[in-house]
Amino acid sequence: MGLRHRSNFPSGAFFVTTSTINRAVYFSVDADFEMIERNIEFYRNRENAMIFGYVVMPNHLHMIISIPVGGSISNFMRDFKRITARKFYRSRGFKSGRLWQDRFDDVAIITKEVAQTKLNYIHQNVEDWKYSSARFYLFGEKRFIAVTGMEP
Repeated sequence: MGLRHRSNFPSGAFFVTTSTINRAVYFSVDADFEMIERNIEFYRNRENAMIFGYVVMPNHLHMIISIPVGGSISNFMRDFKRITARKFYRSRGFKSGRLWQDRFDDVAIITKEVAQTKLNYIHQNVEDWKYSSARFYLFGEKRFIAVTGMEP
């Protein structure tokens, strides 16, 4: 297994990617995607974080998130992944199970240009994808996650 890309900063703005075990497709129905969005929003609110962009795909997700000083991207992701796995498996009648790869990738966002590049990447070819911030930026549509708009 190759090295994961980690920034080693606890707080700040990050482009985060996390994938399911073996990148297998686990999420296939609206309830799965909506549960993930609701959990992102729960932890965003709990940690007083800001989400600038996101997309939830059938086997992975990307987001641009800002964690305030005193917070931790590692704690955010640990708790989000743990509760998401629990809820996913309970919705299928199991007590628990592994859902996510152990680690996640993050890139510290230190310039506006990097932020815009990552946001463009997230939104690439997903204008019609319901589980993304693309429709917020294009049409002002809001879903479960409170997105903080980013100036182009």
